[in-house]
Amino acid sequence: MIRLRSTALLLTGGLSLAACSQPVAPAPADPKAAVTASLAGLTAGNYAYMVATSDRQVTGTTDFPSASAAWYTTFTDPEPDVYYERVIGEDRYNRTTPEEDRWQHWDLSRMPEAGERHGLAITRPDRTGATELLGMMDTATVEGSTIRGTLAVTTITGSSIVLQPLQFRLKGRTTFTATLDGQGRLSRLVVDVPATTEPLGPAGTWTLDITGYGTTPAPTRPTPTKEAPEDLYETETVGT
Repeated sequence: MIRLRSTALLLTGGLSLAACSQPVAPAPADPKAAVTASLAGLTAGNYAYMVATSDRQVTGTTDFPSASAAWYTTFTDPEPDVYYERVIGEDRYNRTTPEEDRWQHWDLSRMPEAGERHGLAITRPDRTGATELLGMMDTATVEGSTIRGTLAVTTITGSSIVLQPLQFRLKGRTTFTATLDGQGRLSRLVVDVPATTEPLGPAGTWTLDITGYGTTPAPTRPTPTKEAPEDLYETETVGT
């Protein structure tokens, strides 16, 4: 069985995600256009990010030009767990604890459908989910240094670990708050998640912070490694 709580990765070096200390852009004349334009940094494909929800935190880097990404996921509910992941081209490396002596290596070319389904393949420059979410923007207004608006959510198609908490809980209208940095790039996005009964979940927020546009080092291949067992390829058990 593939666990939805699958992917997570170790980053080389620490990430500085001090989005709150970044300069804030002046209030735009057209807030919807400003929000759309703010996604250009993500679509360029080099940045660091952190996504936080009530039960997990995903911290990662992406360098789309080198087809590489690195992230680690900390689950807080029902008990603490951390999972680490790196993908470089068609090579996936993962481990479940920092103390694990070797990274397990997978050949993603042998599991293209599973890799795409679980957000492992580096096929999109924006791995944060912001482009998909803000693509459903309905209204936007300026309030001080932030842009507030509504999303008209239809279907969330992203399969990555960052959007999993929203896939079955976010439908219809909800509100968001976006903060842009001094260069007009998205630095923070907060999406309000309503309480749901199916699946059961309390009201909360999905919060994304982005830094390091254009200056984030590309992830490197970890060592030492071990090969994934052949039988796991046969069952497409790509998750930890």
